[in-house]
Amino acid sequence: MNRHSYWLLPLLVGAALRYWGLNFGAPILSNLYIRPDESLVVVSGVEFARHMGTPGTYAYPALFQQMAALLSHLISSQPAHAFGLDPTPFYLAVRALAAAFGTATILLVYLIARRFLDQRWAAFAAVIYAVSPLAVRDAHFAVTDIPSVFFQTAVVWFALRYLDAEPTKARRELWLAALSLALSMCTKYAGLLLTSVLFTAAWLRARQRNEPFPWLFVGKLCAAAAVIFVAVNPYLFIHWDQAWEEIWSIVEVLYLWQPGDPAWSLPYALWQFVKPLRHGIGGWLGLATGVAAIAWAVRRRDSRLLLVAQPVLSTFLVLLPFQHTVPYRYLLPALPTLAVIVMVFVQRISLRAPLAGAAAALLLLLAPQAHTAFGFVHLLGFQDTRSQAGAWIQANVPRSTPIVWLGGPECEPQFQESAASVGRRIDFAYRRYGNISGAIVSAPYKLMKDAREREGRPGWEVYRNPPPDQMPASEIYLVTPRYPLRMANFKLPVPESSLQPAGAPVTFASLARGTWDGLELDLIDAWFLPFRPLDGVLRPGPSLTIRKMIYRPPNP
Repeated sequence: MNRHSYWLLPLLVGAALRYWGLNFGAPILSNLYIRPDESLVVVSGVEFARHMGTPGTYAYPALFQQMAALLSHLISSQPAHAFGLDPTPFYLAVRALAAAFGTATILLVYLIARRFLDQRWAAFAAVIYAVSPLAVRDAHFAVTDIPSVFFQTAVVWFALRYLDAEPTKARRELWLAALSLALSMCTKYAGLLLTSVLFTAAWLRARQRNEPFPWLFVGKLCAAAAVIFVAVNPYLFIHWDQAWEEIWSIVEVLYLWQPGDPAWSLPYALWQFVKPLRHGIGGWLGLATGVAAIAWAVRRRDSRLLLVAQPVLSTFLVLLPFQHTVPYRYLLPALPTLAVIVMVFVQRISLRAPLAGAAAALLLLLAPQAHTAFGFVHLLGFQDTRSQAGAWIQANVPRSTPIVWLGGPECEPQFQESAASVGRRIDFAYRRYGNISGAIVSAPYKLMKDAREREGRPGWEVYRNPPPDQMPASEIYLVTPRYPLRMANFKLPVPESSLQPAGAPVTFASLARGTWDGLELDLIDAWFLPFRPLDGVLRPGPSLTIRKMIYRPPNP
């Protein structure tokens, strides 16, 4: 293999895993909850120009929403109207952009590893990150996490270049690190944690050259990063009260005990950290190797390797005091440099038998993760049960027959609704989430309602968890979900005796097993694709049952 092409194999494998199954949940016609928070980014991009750059939410900084805005205007000159008629292209475009950032991060892993390893071992590090199930899964989502990870990893890359650069070029490298830091902060607030890398790199180079710490230079770097952040996020400060309220509400949920949260304890906190990392770099063995590698670097006082470890250590310190369940994606920033640290450690302990060490690394670290990652994308390539059920409704249910939906909105089938039905969905969002969250959740549906009214688009009439006085008294199609999550719970709004079956039920099953015990679910983000056991999953989505019924209101 050409010495310049070692990076190519992990890049191709990683790109294939990240783009395969990117259209999961499509066509996205009515259920915009395929992955939570995608709508926050996509809709903010769609409405960016109309709102004069004001983001639809302050939960995230504006950079990735601005990128989504650019894509939206490339798709249509009237993105808000086009989104209202068919949201699918907008979601897929932003997902594709996130997957591109995820793929580019693999190259950064290789480049960082080359600062410590030869081409083959650096390629091993890149491959192990490329097939990390957690990184693969989240690169399919149109959210900010994977782009932020790219910029955070770039901070480390440029900081290492700064340590090794010639005196005439060194400062340029740290300026590029500061720019990467600013872009990371502009994508996700947690990027601020990587400020420590700038200080560490400046301290290490000053120590190497027996020079005083360059306080003025580092101060200029931090000031420049802050200026870029303010320039990209001006409305964060213009609407400070609203932004602070939204950001503080997130901090409150994560760090302050809420009713229903388990009591904090060190074993609980460590398990919150370990649980997602089992799907990070090399599974259980990779996690143990990572801990050993960091301890080894500390003992050897390997300052360059400890600089690489900073994303891992800062992630750990930030997540340890969490009161709330930790979303698996919060561990994503630790994965790229953890892959490097693990491979440096494995390479050093296998110096006496390099071929055996390489084979063991591939077999024990790579194989289980690759199996899970390919299993994930294979399942994502199947049609979602929500799409299946929606296609069946559009093919078999007359538009004149009302559809009654019971359960959470995340489980709903995908099909075209009428403008009046979308209006009821908006009312339902306000009832379910309150005024503030209801406005955010219903924003895309307002676009859909406006576009359908303007175009006169026909659609089906849906009644969501209707109170008894809104239950349509006629022949209906009753749609109910089943899944081991609270969102799939429902109760009939009317007495069971008032509903008479008028046809055989049609079921779209997501899981092969009769019992769903033992499913490992990321309860915050990816609800309908368990990490294990993958072999018990038929396809993404909840199990859905559709049955034709006759509803006769009970006599008063």
